[in-house]
Amino acid sequence: MRPKSSENKAKNVETPAKRAKLEQELGILTYQLAKLQKTGNALAKRSNEIGNELEKLDAKK
Repeated sequence: MRPKSSENKAKNVETPAKRAKLEQELGILTYQLAKLQKTGNALAKRSNEIGNELEKLDAKK
């Protein structure tokens, strides 16, 4: 059964709006992921610094 013409028009209006909403959400998620990666990199760097300091302390024993 084929959809009525009015149903097609409604779908045509809904699709660009849905696409815009999904693209906006994708942009937000991409931004949040970049922030998390930056935070993760900073934490990894600090973890390495602490590990190096502990190795230096162990070497002095």
